Amino acid sequence: MKIINANVEFITPVDGAAILKRLEQCGRVCYKSEAKITDTSAYEGLKPIIREDEEQQRRLNNLIFVLKYIIRLAGFELLNRIELKDKRNGREYR
Repeated sequence: MKIINANVEFITPVDGAAILKRLEQCGRVCYKSEAKITDTSAYEGLKPIIREDEEQQRRLNNLIFVLKYIIRLAGFELLNRIELKDKRNGREYR
């Protein structure tokens, strides 16, 4: 058996600015604000989406901390991972 070292090669160069612009376009379509797209609006257009995601992650972390605290306080032990689903957007966390 011959062992081959794993490696990765990008076939096309990664253009961060183009990725940001595409993400902005997708986000603005979702929020119905396509008219606000300009050459320099990518970061500002994504800022609310990033902020919302960070806030959701913070809420999730607080909830898991409280659940684990209550479990310990009640004299129980958590045996498996906690799986949650956000009712607002359907996103699942594992």
